[in-house]
Amino acid sequence: MYQAGQENGAAKSWEEFLCETALRAKIKDDPSLLEKRDDMPLSADVKERLFINHVQVLADLAQFTRETIEGIPGFTRAEIDSIYAYLDSRGLPVQSCSRPVFFVFYPDTSEAYEQACTYIGILRHEAKEAFKKEGVGYGEALEKAAKLYEDALKTADEATLDPQRYRNLVSEYATLLVENYQLKNPYVSRGEEMLQLEIRLTKKVFGPLHENTCRVYRKAGTFYIMTERYRKAITHFMEAVRIVKETKGEYDAEAGEDIVWVGFALGQLGQFQQALDMNMAGYELSLKYPGNSHIHPEPLSFEIGELFAKLGDKEKAREWMLKSEEYKG
Repeated sequence: MYQAGQENGAAKSWEEFLCETALRAKIKDDPSLLEKRDDMPLSADVKERLFINHVQVLADLAQFTRETIEGIPGFTRAEIDSIYAYLDSRGLPVQSCSRPVFFVFYPDTSEAYEQACTYIGILRHEAKEAFKKEGVGYGEALEKAAKLYEDALKTADEATLDPQRYRNLVSEYATLLVENYQLKNPYVSRGEEMLQLEIRLTKKVFGPLHENTCRVYRKAGTFYIMTERYRKAITHFMEAVRIVKETKGEYDAEAGEDIVWVGFALGQLGQFQQALDMNMAGYELSLKYPGNSHIHPEPLSFEIGELFAKLGDKEKAREWMLKSEEYKG
């Protein structure tokens, strides 16, 4: 990777320079900052996009986190808040803006990735008019997107691409495939393969106890629930639960949801007492975090009642099913 000028003795990568320049050009209203960088290794169409709308660079070329934005020196609090407000107005969450910047710097993968993004948009839209306009069916769109990602993976292999960048590519491809598991093979098996690779890369890049690692275990747990592979679902959700406990010292509402999913999976396996124990734990957390979207006592009370019924305790079953009525409304 070509290194831009040094600041405070540390070399600044092209990604950092591009992002900082784009931000400053918008916030400071000084587009001439970009004009001075004719030697930037960008294609003509990308340069044109930079001039059209500098903040659009954030949406199109960067995968920002709050740490990225906060870490750029020289901005006032008001300026940083204005960046967040702009991203929010475009429906772009700060934690996950689209299209990682590194594809700009790897032209062999850029075109395949950009085309794949188009098909992902169609797949997520799931509207007949969108498919009609594009002239492709749902299955065909997935097939095309998968091929484009495979092409990108062949070029941007882990040996030549920064691990975090390679991890981002694998993550997006895994998401595409596991969200469309209902289309069956080869997408289920390839999706699972990408998902397990994403777990390994996430642990390698961020560490085994990072929140991103926790998220990908949840992603895998949900995939295994949807594909009715409950033992694998339990294993992956419990890893997410373990990470929360080790990093926060206690379970939060999201971990409570993971616990409830484990209870569901155990129930599907006929292990009703273990399922009851997990659902009871989830219920207690739902009371600890009232109003949280991840867990709510009303459905959990009813599920607990059903589990008591399966265990032959009719009185407890009735008690908990009636309790669920108290939380409605």
